[in-house]
Amino acid sequence: LVANSALTALAGVRAVGLYNHAQYYSNFMAMLVTAMNRAMWPENLEEARREESDFELTGRVTRVLFLVELSAALFFLSVGEPLIGLLTNQRFNEASEIVVLMMLLVVLTSTARAHQATLIGKKNVRLYGTITLVSDLCFIGFVILLIPLYGIFGAIMAKALQQIVTRGLVVIMARKLRRVPFQDAIGL
Repeated sequence: LVANSALTALAGVRAVGLYNHAQYYSNFMAMLVTAMNRAMWPENLEEARREESDFELTGRVTRVLFLVELSAALFFLSVGEPLIGLLTNQRFNEASEIVVLMMLLVVLTSTARAHQATLIGKKNVRLYGTITLVSDLCFIGFVILLIPLYGIFGAIMAKALQQIVTRGLVVIMARKLRRVPFQDAIGL
């Protein structure tokens, strides 16, 4: 809502249309990732509760998700424009490069899974909520700063920076609770 409002005011209705159209594709990928993450969440939490755990299962599933997400981004990089043109009667072809960037944002949202499970598994739900609130407030600031300069790409940068803030804070706080292995090399 914040990004759409800022895009409308600062970049025009066409920019909002391209941005929203690109989100359809990345939202579909995000739904698939969310379903997989929800199915794995009890296992993630169990690994987080075991001090001796190195998050083996979480790491394996995370690597598979990264590969699927990166494959989707590469797919849209290679055939996105003709595919979107075919699906939209050539009205939203320019959205193809935006889709690729938004698919990469889905990859970014999948990082720090073990760290996230550590915070929640160690009963730090309130801390996690505070991290989310801080990152949301940062997002609003990023939108205000970046959309006037970069339009649609400013909105995407704002989302990326929000995820970096979220993941960075989650990693820092989780590492204060226990040793958590770094498993995000493929996704970063």
